[in-house]
This record gives sequence, structure tokens and C-alpha cells, in this order.
Amino acid sequence: MQHQGRCSRRRALGLAGGATTTVLAAGCLGGAETDDGDHPADEDSDETDGGENATGAEDDGTDGSMAGPDDDPGSDGDDGTEDTDATEDVDTRPEAWADVEEIVVSATTAGWEGVEPEPIAGEENPPIVLTAGREYVLSWKNEDGRPHNIELWNEDGKVVDDYGTELMEERDATQSLEFEASEEMAEYVCEIHAGWQKRGRIEIV
Repeated sequence: MQHQGRCSRRRALGLAGGATTTVLAAGCLGGAETDDGDHPADEDSDETDGGENATGAEDDGTDGSMAGPDDDPGSDGDDGTEDTDATEDVDTRPEAWADVEEIVVSATTAGWEGVEPEPIAGEENPPIVLTAGREYVLSWKNEDGRPHNIELWNEDGKVVDDYGTELMEERDATQSLEFEASEEMAEYVCEIHAGWQKRGRIEIV
């Protein structure tokens, strides 16, 4: 058995600047205009204009500082979401499962982990793809010495055709379930840990 983990993540960090520089420049402009003392009337006008200009520059600076962070984190968030989804994907194309006869997973109270075939290696609660009417072996290994079993359920949470094993709590022990795939099958689960989301999807083709 080969156990291969796959993980790919891409992170991008972006920083937007310039807002502080804009605000400081506005302050200097306002000071320069109020230093003209030759004409009192003009001075009042200049001070008023200077204040408006400073306010306008500050507004521009505020807008600039808001635009940068809003743009960059948005891009990072989109990329992060896409990458996370990609790492969780399992190849469920029928051709990738055409030669599969045995599915192997390991079990802990946290969930199932795929071992074989290669498309599910290292994946948590991976989906498995079965062809209706074909016979398969579903094997699992107890990794934590806690009681577990494996059952095949339909969409109503009922065991299909009594396909299930007894509870087993011996560490490193294995169980195998032989079955014929049918359209009814929707999930493989641990009976006592199904409520903890210890369940994997079954896709029938």
C-alpha cells in the first residue's frame, strides 16, 4: 500500500501605500499659503482656499488608503479559497477508478484517511467511486485503539444489504468488507462516530 499526501497552497501578500505621503503633502501646502502676510484680505482668502485644499487632499488620501487594502485582501482571499478547495479535491473521474478493486482507509475517532487507491491517498474522509454491479473490498485499519467499524449507508442513513462489520478496538488490526456496489449506496461510515462526521461519500457510476 502506498500512502501519499498531497498539499498545494499559494499565498500572496499585497501592501498598498501612499496615503500617508498624500496627507503630509497637503499639510505643507496649507502652511505655505497662510504664510503670505502682505495683503490681509488676500491672506484670508488664501487661508480659506488652503484649508479647502488640505481637506480635499486629505479626503483623497483617505480614499486611496481604503482602495488599496480593499483590493489586495480581496485578491488574496479569492486565491486562498480556490487553493483550499484544490487541496481537498479527489479525482472522481470514472476512468481514474476503472481498475480499482480494493479501497483501503485508516480509522481514528477524527475520521477516515485514504490509503489506497492513489486518488484518495492522504485525504480525510475521501469520496470513493464505484461502478454499479461490480464487486469490491473495502478494508480499514484501526490507528488509535478505539472502537470503530465500517458500514455502507443509503441516503436515509440505513445500512444497505447488511453491509457492515463488527466494532473493533484492537490497535493496528484490520477489517475487510466485501460487497457489490449498488445505486443505493451513498456513504461509508463508522456506526458510532457518524455523528462526528466520520463518513465518506460514495459515488456510483
